[in-house]
Amino acid sequence: MFGKWFASTYTGSMLGAGSDVFAVWSWAIANAGPKGHLEINPALLAAMIGEPVERIQAAIDFLLAPDPNSRSSEEEGRRIVHEGAFSYRVVNHEKYRAARSEEARRAQNRDAKRRQRERAKSADSQHASASVSNVSTGQPKTEDRRQKQKTEAEERESPAKPATRAREPEYSAEVIEIAQYLYDAIREHSPDAFSHEPKKVEALLLGWCKPIDLAMRKGTKATKSERGFNGPNMTLAGAKAVIDLAHRGADDFWHRNMISGSSLRNCYARLVIEARKAYSAKRSLEDFDYVGAAERFDEMLRTAR
Repeated sequence: MFGKWFASTYTGSMLGAGSDVFAVWSWAIANAGPKGHLEINPALLAAMIGEPVERIQAAIDFLLAPDPNSRSSEEEGRRIVHEGAFSYRVVNHEKYRAARSEEARRAQNRDAKRRQRERAKSADSQHASASVSNVSTGQPKTEDRRQKQKTEAEERESPAKPATRAREPEYSAEVIEIAQYLYDAIREHSPDAFSHEPKKVEALLLGWCKPIDLAMRKGTKATKSERGFNGPNMTLAGAKAVIDLAHRGADDFWHRNMISGSSLRNCYARLVIEARKAYSAKRSLEDFDYVGAAERFDEMLRTAR
């Protein structure tokens, strides 16, 4: 069993709750099952942690109580809910367990960039090796030499043949990060939406990178009815903000309508406006209770035009 422990735990509404509460809370997260269910026996837990049963029970009661200042509105801000006897459930366990840290996402983006460079380098090496192997060694016979001269003359007169294999385009780290961020957000509410095979996932993300790259360099679609892409250029902060709004918000309309890099480019300008309205109305923490919500929207307001 394992669980993810976020630094924001110490800076939210649990600030100053006491060591007993944090000890019980961390034990509950580490021992909860995939759906957040676990058994808590106060007497057994007291022996494991090394505190009196009364203090352990008080910590459990704290976690069971509603918290109007919690970042999450689920279950009125409760951390755990009592489901019978020693049976409890950790609220929001599945969502936070699936959340990936920014550092892990950057590491995966770096690996993808490295594999892309290695493939390009390998293709260049194979082309050079093929050219070298076609050069004859030693003194050819007269007939072979004449045939070679005739072939070379025909090749000079004929138009050059196009390359049979195009090199894969290289995209910036920000483009790759946005594609990966969109993929992760979709997988949170639809785990089986795409294949889990690494090669297929890599090909999917590479296909998304092209419209995302164009959106960052040349612009997005201004309105639904307007033709062309004369809307604002996409930014990293703006892309993350609209992806959060579309796939981590309460409205599942966008779950079905933003499912690729192209649809992100088409919907970006409209969703930037909606994201600004949602945040200015101070609904971000209630509607989008994910790690780093406020920071993401603040950055979007500074950079997204």
